[in-house]
Amino acid sequence: MGCRRPVTRRRAVTIVVLVVAVAAAGLWIAADRPPTWYAPPASDDAVAAEVGGAFEHRLVSTVSRVRSDEEPWAVRISEEQVNAWLATRLPAWLRHVGAEPPEQAPQVRLLDGAFVLAAPLGRRMVSATIAPELRDAGLRFEIGGAALGAIPLPVAGRERIAALARTLLGGADDEAARTALALLEGRPLAPTQTLGDGRTVELLAIEVHDGEVLLQFRTVRASPTSRP
Repeated sequence: MGCRRPVTRRRAVTIVVLVVAVAAAGLWIAADRPPTWYAPPASDDAVAAEVGGAFEHRLVSTVSRVRSDEEPWAVRISEEQVNAWLATRLPAWLRHVGAEPPEQAPQVRLLDGAFVLAAPLGRRMVSATIAPELRDAGLRFEIGGAALGAIPLPVAGRERIAALARTLLGGADDEAARTALALLEGRPLAPTQTLGDGRTVELLAIEVHDGEVLLQFRTVRASPTSRP
């Protein structure tokens, strides 16, 4: 009887160690697992490059179009267009602002009221649910649930997402890069952009629906004193 107790204890310790090892291995595998929907186009995908390029050109021309009045106008952007741009056009933009693009492209999934952003952090994937809203004359991104691979992160995931953005953008010193980082850090931004001819484009509303986002703007003509 006296010899069996140490053996039993050793067995118990062995079982506990095995359980902990299996659990740790499961967490490690789960951390490596991207969202089930994550499947961005390849950076050299010809169809995605055409979609992303056409989307960029259409967006720039629509925003800069000369309008005869200040009536609201809208832009509808599909999930396919966003992800095609992220996969094929974002790398060039990142290099332009002095940052190195990741090996894997970020991908967005548009839902009702929010979008989910999945982006690489090293060899793992971080994802977050983000709800854009106009509040108190500012544009904000409210970050809800976040995950590292398949492991949910605490609500304090904003700091992790902002850290990811800083890692992705590196030391980029560019207005667009600073704007993206400010949004992810939760700082409100003025929903206006001044064009080269002095006109101001103001964001009036943003609606995220399943598979698309609808943006409503108005263009305010430049006063004679503000024209270059």
